[in-house]
Amino acid sequence: EHELVIEKNKLTDPESKPIKGAVYTENLDKYIERKLFIVNGGHAWAGYMGHVYGYKTMQEVFSNENLVILIKEVMLEAANLIAVKYNFEMAELEDYVDFVINRFKTPGITDYISRVSRNPIRKVSADERLVGPCIQCEERNLKNDRLIEGIASVFLYDVPEDQQSMELQGHIKEFGIEESVSFYTGIAVDSDMHKKIIENYIKLSAQKIISDEMSKEV
Repeated sequence: EHELVIEKNKLTDPESKPIKGAVYTENLDKYIERKLFIVNGGHAWAGYMGHVYGYKTMQEVFSNENLVILIKEVMLEAANLIAVKYNFEMAELEDYVDFVINRFKTPGITDYISRVSRNPIRKVSADERLVGPCIQCEERNLKNDRLIEGIASVFLYDVPEDQQSMELQGHIKEFGIEESVSFYTGIAVDSDMHKKIIENYIKLSAQKIISDEMSKEV
Protein backbone atom coordinates (compact mmCIF):
# COMPACT_ATOMS: atom_id res chain seq x y z
CA GLU A 1 0.00 0.00 0.00
CA HIS A 2 1.45 3.38 -0.99
CA GLU A 3 0.74 6.84 0.33
CA LEU A 4 0.07 9.52 -2.24
CA VAL A 5 1.29 12.95 -1.12
CA ILE A 6 0.45 15.98 -3.27
CA GLU A 7 1.99 19.45 -3.01
CA LYS A 8 -0.95 21.87 -2.76
CA ASN A 9 0.73 24.91 -4.31
CA LYS A 10 1.47 22.94 -7.53
CA LEU A 11 -2.26 22.46 -8.18
CA THR A 12 -4.17 24.83 -10.46
CA ASP A 13 -6.61 25.32 -7.58
CA PRO A 14 -4.61 24.86 -4.34
CA GLU A 15 -7.80 24.30 -2.34
CA SER A 16 -9.09 21.54 -4.61
CA LYS A 17 -8.61 17.90 -3.64
CA PRO A 18 -8.83 16.08 -6.97
CA ILE A 19 -7.74 12.66 -5.69
CA LYS A 20 -9.71 11.10 -2.84
CA GLY A 21 -7.61 9.68 -0.01
CA ALA A 22 -4.43 11.55 -0.98
CA VAL A 23 -2.53 13.72 1.52
CA TYR A 24 -2.37 17.40 0.52
CA THR A 25 0.49 19.41 1.97
CA GLU A 26 2.39 22.69 1.58
CA ASN A 27 5.59 20.98 2.77
CA LEU A 28 6.51 17.96 0.69
CA ASP A 29 9.93 17.64 2.38
CA LYS A 30 8.45 16.46 5.64
CA TYR A 31 6.75 13.52 3.92
CA ILE A 32 9.84 12.72 1.85
CA GLU A 33 11.99 12.72 5.00
CA ARG A 34 9.41 10.78 6.97
CA LYS A 35 9.59 7.97 4.40
CA LEU A 36 13.39 8.11 3.93
CA PHE A 37 14.26 8.16 7.64
CA ILE A 38 11.51 5.93 9.08
CA VAL A 39 10.68 3.44 6.30
CA ASN A 40 13.91 3.28 4.27
CA GLY A 41 16.03 3.73 7.41
CA GLY A 42 14.27 0.89 9.23
CA HIS A 43 14.52 -1.35 6.18
CA ALA A 44 18.24 -0.58 5.71
CA TRP A 45 18.92 -1.22 9.42
CA ALA A 46 17.15 -4.58 9.10
CA GLY A 47 19.20 -5.52 6.03
CA TYR A 48 22.64 -4.66 7.41
CA MET A 49 21.89 -6.16 10.81
CA GLY A 50 20.50 -9.24 9.07
CA HIS A 51 23.85 -9.60 7.29
CA VAL A 52 25.68 -9.39 10.65
CA TYR A 53 23.46 -12.23 11.92
CA GLY A 54 24.19 -14.37 8.86
CA TYR A 55 20.75 -14.14 7.23
CA LYS A 56 20.25 -14.14 3.47
CA THR A 57 16.64 -12.93 3.18
CA MET A 58 14.62 -10.10 4.73
CA GLN A 59 11.96 -12.69 5.64
CA GLU A 60 14.48 -14.36 8.00
CA VAL A 61 15.17 -11.00 9.66
CA PHE A 62 11.48 -10.20 10.16
CA SER A 63 10.74 -13.65 11.56
CA ASN A 64 13.25 -12.98 14.37
CA GLU A 65 11.04 -11.26 16.97
CA ASN A 66 14.04 -9.90 18.91
CA LEU A 67 15.30 -8.15 15.79
CA VAL A 68 11.81 -6.85 14.99
CA ILE A 69 11.74 -5.14 18.42
CA LEU A 70 15.06 -3.44 17.61
CA ILE A 71 13.89 -2.45 14.10
CA LYS A 72 10.88 -0.80 15.69
CA GLU A 73 13.19 1.04 18.11
CA VAL A 74 15.32 2.49 15.28
CA MET A 75 12.18 3.57 13.42
CA LEU A 76 10.86 5.28 16.54
CA GLU A 77 14.16 7.15 17.00
CA ALA A 78 13.72 8.52 13.47
CA ALA A 79 10.01 9.16 14.13
CA ASN A 80 10.84 11.17 17.24
CA LEU A 81 13.10 13.40 15.15
CA ILE A 82 10.40 13.85 12.48
CA ALA A 83 7.85 14.73 15.20
CA VAL A 84 10.14 17.41 16.68
CA LYS A 85 11.29 18.76 13.32
CA TYR A 86 7.95 18.94 11.50
CA ASN A 87 5.34 19.04 14.29
CA PHE A 88 3.88 15.63 13.51
CA GLU A 89 1.86 14.08 16.33
CA MET A 90 3.97 11.29 17.84
CA ALA A 91 0.87 9.05 18.17
CA GLU A 92 0.30 9.38 14.41
CA LEU A 93 3.93 8.42 13.72
CA GLU A 94 3.73 5.44 16.11
CA ASP A 95 0.75 4.16 14.09
CA TYR A 96 2.75 4.75 10.91
CA VAL A 97 5.67 2.69 12.33
CA ASP A 98 3.33 -0.17 13.31
CA PHE A 99 1.75 -0.13 9.85
CA VAL A 100 5.17 -0.25 8.14
CA ILE A 101 6.49 -3.04 10.42
CA ASN A 102 3.37 -5.13 9.66
CA ARG A 103 3.92 -4.53 5.95
CA PHE A 104 7.55 -5.67 6.28
CA LYS A 105 6.42 -8.81 8.12
CA THR A 106 3.74 -9.75 5.57
CA PRO A 107 4.76 -12.85 3.64
CA GLY A 108 5.36 -12.06 -0.01
CA ILE A 109 8.02 -12.36 -2.67
CA THR A 110 11.37 -13.35 -1.15
CA ASP A 111 13.47 -10.21 -0.73
CA TYR A 112 17.22 -10.71 -0.48
CA ILE A 113 19.47 -8.79 1.93
CA SER A 114 21.92 -8.38 -0.97
CA ARG A 115 19.29 -6.24 -2.76
CA VAL A 116 18.23 -4.16 0.26
CA SER A 117 21.81 -3.57 1.43
CA ARG A 118 23.54 -3.02 -1.91
CA ASN A 119 25.63 0.13 -2.42
CA PRO A 120 26.56 0.63 1.26
CA ILE A 121 28.73 3.69 0.55
CA ARG A 122 25.71 5.61 -0.75
CA LYS A 123 23.54 4.39 2.14
CA VAL A 124 26.01 5.66 4.75
CA SER A 125 26.49 9.17 3.35
CA ALA A 126 25.72 12.19 5.54
CA ASP A 127 22.23 13.02 4.21
CA GLU A 128 21.05 9.43 3.84
CA ARG A 129 18.63 7.18 5.72
CA LEU A 130 20.79 6.26 8.76
CA VAL A 131 23.45 8.96 9.13
CA GLY A 132 21.06 11.84 8.35
CA PRO A 133 18.62 11.18 11.21
CA CYS A 134 21.45 10.11 13.53
CA ILE A 135 23.27 13.45 13.17
CA GLN A 136 20.03 15.44 13.46
CA CYS A 137 19.02 13.52 16.62
CA GLU A 138 22.45 14.25 18.11
CA GLU A 139 22.05 17.98 17.36
CA ARG A 140 18.71 17.98 19.20
CA ASN A 141 19.78 15.74 22.11
CA LEU A 142 17.37 13.03 20.98
CA LYS A 143 18.03 9.30 21.46
CA ASN A 144 19.98 7.76 18.56
CA ASP A 145 21.54 4.56 19.99
CA ARG A 146 19.92 2.22 17.46
CA LEU A 147 20.76 4.54 14.55
CA ILE A 148 24.40 4.49 15.71
CA GLU A 149 24.27 0.69 15.82
CA GLY A 150 22.85 0.64 12.29
CA ILE A 151 25.66 2.84 10.95
CA ALA A 152 28.23 0.52 12.53
CA SER A 153 26.60 -2.51 10.88
CA VAL A 154 26.97 -0.96 7.39
CA PHE A 155 30.77 -1.07 7.82
CA LEU A 156 30.54 -4.86 8.31
CA TYR A 157 28.81 -5.41 4.98
CA ASP A 158 31.25 -7.59 3.02
CA VAL A 159 29.72 -9.06 -0.12
CA PRO A 160 32.17 -9.83 -2.98
CA GLU A 161 29.49 -9.27 -5.67
CA ASP A 162 28.83 -5.72 -4.39
CA GLN A 163 31.39 -3.25 -5.76
CA GLN A 164 30.74 -0.58 -3.09
CA SER A 165 30.99 -3.20 -0.36
CA MET A 166 34.43 -4.23 -1.59
CA GLU A 167 35.53 -0.58 -1.89
CA LEU A 168 34.37 0.03 1.70
CA GLN A 169 36.16 -3.06 3.05
CA GLY A 170 39.30 -2.10 1.11
CA HIS A 171 39.26 1.37 2.69
CA ILE A 172 38.86 -0.12 6.19
CA LYS A 173 41.78 -2.49 5.53
CA GLU A 174 44.02 0.31 4.31
CA PHE A 175 43.12 3.17 6.67
CA GLY A 176 41.41 1.54 9.67
CA ILE A 177 37.80 1.69 10.82
CA GLU A 178 38.13 5.05 12.66
CA GLU A 179 39.31 6.84 9.52
CA SER A 180 36.77 5.03 7.28
CA VAL A 181 33.79 5.98 9.47
CA SER A 182 34.63 9.69 9.32
CA PHE A 183 35.59 9.52 5.61
CA TYR A 184 32.26 8.03 4.50
CA THR A 185 29.82 9.55 7.02
CA GLY A 186 31.39 12.95 7.61
CA ILE A 187 31.14 12.35 11.39
CA ALA A 188 34.17 13.88 13.14
CA VAL A 189 36.69 11.44 14.66
CA ASP A 190 36.73 13.29 18.00
CA SER A 191 32.93 13.26 18.42
CA ASP A 192 30.87 11.21 20.85
CA MET A 193 28.90 9.72 17.98
CA HIS A 194 32.08 8.49 16.27
CA LYS A 195 33.28 6.83 19.49
CA LYS A 196 29.93 5.02 19.88
CA ILE A 197 29.94 3.86 16.23
CA ILE A 198 33.38 2.29 16.77
CA GLU A 199 32.23 0.61 20.03
CA ASN A 200 29.23 -0.85 18.19
CA TYR A 201 31.41 -1.92 15.26
CA ILE A 202 33.65 -3.93 17.65
CA LYS A 203 30.62 -5.51 19.37
CA LEU A 204 28.92 -6.38 16.06
CA SER A 205 32.20 -7.71 14.59
CA ALA A 206 32.20 -10.34 17.34
CA GLN A 207 28.58 -11.27 16.50
CA LYS A 208 29.43 -11.50 12.79
CA ILE A 209 32.36 -13.87 13.49
CA ILE A 210 29.95 -16.18 15.38
CA SER A 211 27.38 -15.99 12.54
CA ASP A 212 30.05 -16.70 9.89
CA GLU A 213 31.33 -19.71 11.83
CA MET A 214 27.80 -21.09 12.25
CA SER A 215 27.04 -20.71 8.53
CA LYS A 216 30.23 -22.69 7.69
CA GLU A 217 29.05 -25.55 9.90
CA VAL A 218 25.65 -25.82 8.23
